[in-house]
Amino acid sequence: MSRYSNDSEEMSEESTGRSRNHHIFQRLGVEEDESTEGEESDTNSYTSEDESDDDATFSSKDMLECNFCYKSLRFVVFECINGHILCTSCCSKTNSCVICEPRTQHSHVKVACDYEPYGCKEVVNYTQIYEHVNSCHFSPCLCPQINCSFQANTTALGEHFMINHPLRIPPFKYDQIFFTFVRVKDDVTILQGISDGELFVITCKTQYIYKMLSLYHIGPSRRKPEYVFEMLVLPHEKYSNCILQLKSEVVNVDDRIYPSSSAIYVSYDYFKDGLLSIKVRISKIGANP
Repeated sequence: MSRYSNDSEEMSEESTGRSRNHHIFQRLGVEEDESTEGEESDTNSYTSEDESDDDATFSSKDMLECNFCYKSLRFVVFECINGHILCTSCCSKTNSCVICEPRTQHSHVKVACDYEPYGCKEVVNYTQIYEHVNSCHFSPCLCPQINCSFQANTTALGEHFMINHPLRIPPFKYDQIFFTFVRVKDDVTILQGISDGELFVITCKTQYIYKMLSLYHIGPSRRKPEYVFEMLVLPHEKYSNCILQLKSEVVNVDDRIYPSSSAIYVSYDYFKDGLLSIKVRISKIGANP
């Protein structure tokens, strides 16, 4: 008997809540459909006068939904001093909370970065979180070593690589030409900067009767290129007068999937005993040589 009574009480509370919301919608002078479906169209209806210096902070944007219309929050959001989270659509009809006290003011909600587990300590306005995430230096990257599942920001990834994966090529210095080699049977050759531990990969893909060489930086793929490189394929006796050269920006890769990029096409005849000798120079964009 008590079970049915509890169910009835819960249904009664839910009905009461809906009825209360209906009366609040009437007080705002809008239809319920307009208030719950017009979130995107009303995103620009607030003014800078609505902003407050007291900002609420949350650990994740995924936990935020409007306490009034229950929609996921995608745009400007506000919180009253009693903890009610409201979307712009519900908040823009009035300068006060539509759930509790009429004169309660709202403040812009702040959230932690998605990459907080990887070291980012930034707490930013909810409306700016996507812009921040797209440029965050703590965005995790997958280790370029085949069969390794380690993920971390580029600094921690460089430290991981030095400890767990011996380099075949000695670490290089930026803005200086260094010699390296590529094995015809290897899909990737991994390089590492000596000053900052940043990782780079020379890919060697088969393309018809050629080997296609490209260079990538292990870093967040959504960020703009931060490096440029020059690559010079050294000829041997048979092709002493034919030098292959390439200069381009270094594309960022964070998941061992290497997209199409600038490349040198090298004939198998350039490989001597399965090895191809090359000169490489990697420089930071905007850095003084």
